[in-house]
Amino acid sequence: MIATIKWVAPIVAVAFPLTVFAQSNDAAYCKALSDKYEAFVVNMKGHSNMPGSPDGDYAVQQCKAGNPAAAIPILERKLNDAKIELPKRS
Repeated sequence: MIATIKWVAPIVAVAFPLTVFAQSNDAAYCKALSDKYEAFVVNMKGHSNMPGSPDGDYAVQQCKAGNPAAAIPILERKLNDAKIELPKRS
């Protein structure tokens, strides 16, 4: 039992920073998606003739609120539907 507990602390110590790093990558990717969505779909500066939509606007707001998990799938779909290349995900 005690041997098991000794392994928990190192695992948590390694896993927590990795989780934070993944969340920051998601936040950066979400911002890149929302920037592209606003530039090429909402403002129509690009080649898209599709106006923004309520779900796209919701996704942008979720991104700004720090909830990339809710926003990323919507923004990816919106950009794909508009035939706009997705930004690189780091």
